[in-house]
Amino acid sequence: MPAPVVPALPPEADPPEPVVVTEPLRVLHLETLGTREPVDITPFDAAGEVVPDEMMKLSTLLAPRNPRGGPPDPEDVVRIDPALAALLLRISAELGDAPLVIVSGHRKPGRGTSKKSFHVKGMAADIAVAGVKPVEIRRAALRAGAGGVGLYPRFVHVDVREEPYRWGAGGGRPRLRRPAPSK
Repeated sequence: MPAPVVPALPPEADPPEPVVVTEPLRVLHLETLGTREPVDITPFDAAGEVVPDEMMKLSTLLAPRNPRGGPPDPEDVVRIDPALAALLLRISAELGDAPLVIVSGHRKPGRGTSKKSFHVKGMAADIAVAGVKPVEIRRAALRAGAGGVGLYPRFVHVDVREEPYRWGAGGGRPRLRRPAPSK
């Protein structure tokens, strides 16, 4: 049987660009420290573009807790950097798609938070994973390409700064350390 004939496109019509999906959509599995309710967020579509509603869910989840309970105050919700969402996806993947527990996300300046903090800029999160030691989360964050990685006794700070910066030895007060100059 001959192959079916497919009519050619008219010369003036350009064929649509094919959408190439190299992997399934990545779902970010999160929990907040306070409620431990699971929240699934798909921050990027199949083309790798930001999904605004999903990023708003992430921004709301990472906003400071409302001291009166309930959702965060709208003025406390800061747009989270999409690079942070991508980093959290990579860290979760490094840990077998484990749900990340959000210990802290966006912080308002003041009360011990520097205006230069990456938390204030929506570029950092403090995370934990149930049943996983912080040192293992730190290793996963480093493999995932985190800019800043701070190790604390019960959680790991990750951020998307451009220059690598590492601190903490797993206990007590964190020690600041800059990476050795490359040769």
